[in-house]
Amino acid sequence: LDGRPETYEDNAMHFKYGSIGADSLRRGIPYRIWQVLPEMSETYLPAGKPATYEAFGLIVDPKDSVDRPIGFSKRWHLGMGNMIGLNCAFCHASTIRSSIEAPRRVILGMPANTVDPEAFFRFLFAVADDESFTDAVLERINAKEPLGYWETFIHRYVLIPTFREGIKKMKHQFGFFDRSPTRFGPGRVDTWAYYKVAKLQDRFWLLEKLPDFGPPYIYMDAGSLTGIADFPALWREKAEGGALHWDGNNTNPLERNITAAMGAGVTPATLDLEAVKRIADWFGSTTYSPESYHEVKGAAQPGPPARDDRGLVLFVKHCGQCHGDNGSRVTEIVDISEIQTDRGRLDAFTEPLSRKLNEVRHLAVWKLDHYRKTSGYANLLLTGIWLRAPYLHNGSVPTLWHLLQDPGKRPETFCRGNDLYDWTNVGFEWDSGKDDCRGSFKYDTRLPGNSNAGHTFGTELSPEDKRHLLEYLKTL
Repeated sequence: LDGRPETYEDNAMHFKYGSIGADSLRRGIPYRIWQVLPEMSETYLPAGKPATYEAFGLIVDPKDSVDRPIGFSKRWHLGMGNMIGLNCAFCHASTIRSSIEAPRRVILGMPANTVDPEAFFRFLFAVADDESFTDAVLERINAKEPLGYWETFIHRYVLIPTFREGIKKMKHQFGFFDRSPTRFGPGRVDTWAYYKVAKLQDRFWLLEKLPDFGPPYIYMDAGSLTGIADFPALWREKAEGGALHWDGNNTNPLERNITAAMGAGVTPATLDLEAVKRIADWFGSTTYSPESYHEVKGAAQPGPPARDDRGLVLFVKHCGQCHGDNGSRVTEIVDISEIQTDRGRLDAFTEPLSRKLNEVRHLAVWKLDHYRKTSGYANLLLTGIWLRAPYLHNGSVPTLWHLLQDPGKRPETFCRGNDLYDWTNVGFEWDSGKDDCRGSFKYDTRLPGNSNAGHTFGTELSPEDKRHLLEYLKTL
């Protein structure tokens, strides 16, 4: 019943294109339909974007010779053909350009800075609502590669109706898109809104009745409607027992990974737990580390960079306790009254939601029971910090240089979602003077959930000391 997923021996390929279980018959998108959606539905694509999945910031890596962007898996099902599903790389892979002329460099485990999940799902909703969809999609599929009699029958009477029904149900569950006063934009997602409106029950879950979160939009104690946060990096973190997620609401890496997979479309019955563990083990091992700042920048400046000893001293004094390898407060929860950053993400995760999540389980294989409500945000290690821009949990500060300024001097609006690097300020091109952002996304810190306040640590340093600190942060 589970079908046969495409598998890869190489860990990087497995991460980019391997299945975690979201390509099941009930949750996946039929491959032949998925294949033609952008080219047949250009009207619903973001303005000025190509008629491909790259319109949503997704990455096509030509050296892989794979028939889909990074972040999509494929699974073959007897009699039904291939199904497409999301995997971990949809949210955790991105590209970087060292200059306008330079080729894009794919970096795995990096926050998906260019990917706009809201635009992607809104596109699916619009396509499924189109009354001409059935005939239009069959015509486009046949133009690409004609379907046989059986395939035509299955598509017209099974796959297409099931796809449309599933997407329309998803649109209903994702009604929080329209309730929120703030758009996600690329590189961000409201992690918990879906869990608060979706029925986590599934008729294929066995043995016990699992928690029913109720009809969409009326889940009790909904908390903040603007809990939008940046995708995190997958690199190095403290061992089990340390705070996970932006607000530290779980201390068990396996539970965090299971919940993330459920967010990508798996159910407890379809979750490929071993595949998820394989990804986590690879990123947590010494065999994988993100590229360094100087390695990517470096063709014009060969040789290892000199260590900035003054920057190291400043880091130990001003940052090390919370973010250093041996810091006494690493993974500690910093109360919102101390950190003073936007509290929307913190308030979005409620105590009732925590209790409901802790009731979720699958047979005797796994269960969730480490979720908790916290009072602030967690201190994280800064491995590959140069690749994690924009900064703060909601991505409200474009570069590390701006993070070291008083909040009132940080850009009120800026552009995000592109991959051209700002080597001086350590972040991506952000120039707030470009009102149209040239096809990227205009971030407005005045909107609910988007505040760039707080985290004033290091802002009192002199401009010279700030530059030395930046030089050290580039080496992490």
